[in-house]
Amino acid sequence: MDVPGNLTMRDSTGPTVGNIVKAGAPFIHNFGFNNTFIGSGAGNFTMTHPFGSNTATGFQALHSNINGFNNTASGRTALLSNTIGFNNTASGDDALSSNTTGNYNTAFGSNADVSAGNLTNATAIGFGAIVNASNKIRLGNEAVTVIEGLVGLTARLWSVGSARTAEPGYKRFLHGG
Repeated sequence: MDVPGNLTMRDSTGPTVGNIVKAGAPFIHNFGFNNTFIGSGAGNFTMTHPFGSNTATGFQALHSNINGFNNTASGRTALLSNTIGFNNTASGDDALSSNTTGNYNTAFGSNADVSAGNLTNATAIGFGAIVNASNKIRLGNEAVTVIEGLVGLTARLWSVGSARTAEPGYKRFLHGG
């Protein structure tokens, strides 16, 4: 089929209206409010939250979502089990797939995940990184032996007399002056 201009479709209202279908199953749809789903089994047609704004790409990404909103899932089964969690970001094969009700979580890397489905502000970075508590960052899995960085202070952060200097724990760092 050759489409020389725009292809106009209706919004998705279920598995048979407003979808691009691949092998008999919805492949691209926008069911719900401000959602975008690309991939076989991405998203679903049972979401009820009025705010939506979810984006999922990959096989079964955000597949279990019911009331979750403002989530971003990229990768096969990313955020697979999320039901009501919101403001989560998962990138990688099976990333953050154990999250169910947790919020503000981040996972980058294949199998980067949370150890419990209800954590908040937990971050897992790297292949197989599993974060096990809220308000915690986990870098890498048990095979990681070195975490390294090269940091150089190259700019004046705040000027003398800045309001920031009055904050508890503030340290003034100056370079070249």
